Amino acid sequence: MTDRAVAKLRARWAAGERVAIESLVAGPKADPDGVLDLIYAEVLLREQAGERPHAAEYVARFPALAGPIRTQFEVHEAIRADTATPEIPGYRLVRELGRGGLGEVHEAVEERTGERVAVKLLRAELAADGGARRRFEIEARVGVVVGHPGIVPVRTVGEWAGGPYLVLRLMEGGSLADRLQRGAIPIPEAVQVVIAASGAVHAAHAAGVIHRDLKPANMLFDAAGRSYVADFGMAKLAAPGVAEGFTPTASGAVIGTPAFMAPEQAAGAAPAVAQDVYALGALLYAALTGRPPHDEGSYLATLLRLRAGGPAPRPRRLRRDVPPGLDDVCARALSADPDARHPSAAALADTLSAWSGTA
Repeated sequence: MTDRAVAKLRARWAAGERVAIESLVAGPKADPDGVLDLIYAEVLLREQAGERPHAAEYVARFPALAGPIRTQFEVHEAIRADTATPEIPGYRLVRELGRGGLGEVHEAVEERTGERVAVKLLRAELAADGGARRRFEIEARVGVVVGHPGIVPVRTVGEWAGGPYLVLRLMEGGSLADRLQRGAIPIPEAVQVVIAASGAVHAAHAAGVIHRDLKPANMLFDAAGRSYVADFGMAKLAAPGVAEGFTPTASGAVIGTPAFMAPEQAAGAAPAVAQDVYALGALLYAALTGRPPHDEGSYLATLLRLRAGGPAPRPRRLRRDVPPGLDDVCARALSADPDARHPSAAALADTLSAWSGTA
C-alpha cells in the first residue's frame, strides 16, 4: 500500500498537481511507517523543485509523529552533509549557494586565474533524465541568443562525470529574495529593479523566449547593486534555431511558482508574453510590500486561489507611502485579464520610467 501511495504521489507531482500527503493516507489509523515514507518522498520532490522543507512544518501537520519526523530530517541532513563535493576540472567548488528545479549552484574559484565564479550543475538525480538535461542545456543558450546585459551571463559550458555544467558570473549581491527577507525595499529601488528586469525580459521575448518563472529568487545583484534576470530553466523557447523540436514541458502542465504566477498560467494556458508581464507586476508588488500578491501557505493552496480568481490587496493598502500612480501601474500589471495588462514588458518598463521621472 505504501509503495502504491508513494508512486501515486510522484505521478501526480510529475503531472503538475502537488497533491497533499493527507489526501493519500487513511485517516488517523494510517500506518505510521507508511506516512513517514510519504513525508520523505514529498521532501525529496520539494527539494527537486528548489524548496528547502523543514521538520517543523511536518511536525505541525503530523504532530503524532513529531519524534520520528525530527529523526528523519536529522538523518536526511546528515546524508546531504556527507555527499562528496563534485569535482569540476579547472574549478574548485567552495560552497553551495542554492538549488533550483534543475540544478545546484556553487561558488567556485577558477584555478587558472583565481577568479571567483558561480558553477551550476545539473542535479545528480536528474543526470539520466533526458528532458531535464535538454532544459539545462537550453538555459545555457538563452544568454547567447538573447544577448542582453541584464541577463546573468554564461561564461562556459562543460561536461563532467555527473553531467553538464555552466560557469556563470558570480552575483555577489545576492538575490531580491534575500533582500525581501528583511521586508519591503525602498520605493525608488523597487521601481528600478523592475525596470531593469522588464528590459531584460522584453529582450528575451523579442528572441522568442518566455521565462515563466520570474520571482525574487531569480533576480540577482552584482557587487555594485546592478540587477540581473537569472534561471531560464523553465523557459519556453520558440525562436527558430533556439530549440527546434524541443518542448520542455507537457502541454497543459503548470510550470512556475504560484505566488508569482498569472491566473491563466495556473490554469495550464499556453505560455505567453502576458504571463511574464504579470510576473513582473508580482515582483514589483513583492518589492513594495515585502510579500507576493497571493500566498496561501502552500503550492497547492496558492494554485487553487489563483484559479478561483479575485484580485490581491492593492500595494497601497499594505504600505501607505506607495504613491497612487505607482499603485495603479502595479494593479494593471496584475490584472486577471491578460489583455488589460501592459501589452509588453517594454511597455511596463516605459510606464515605470515615466512615473519615476515625474514622481
